[in-house]
Amino acid sequence: MLDIARLTRMRNSLRHASTCRHEPLVECPDFKREFEPSGTPAGPPESDAQVGDRRSASAACGSW
Repeated sequence: MLDIARLTRMRNSLRHASTCRHEPLVECPDFKREFEPSGTPAGPPESDAQVGDRRSASAACGSW
């Protein structure tokens, strides 16, 4: 059964897919992040500088 968190991630992914300009979409870092298992960090914790860089990269994809 689908839970609210999973449905929310699915909704967010579909919204992003409709505006993202990455070719192919599966190479988009923001799109990949949506498919990481919940509660499992993808790597080391981000510093403030990395978060700012990610926001800049997200702007290239379109808005969430």
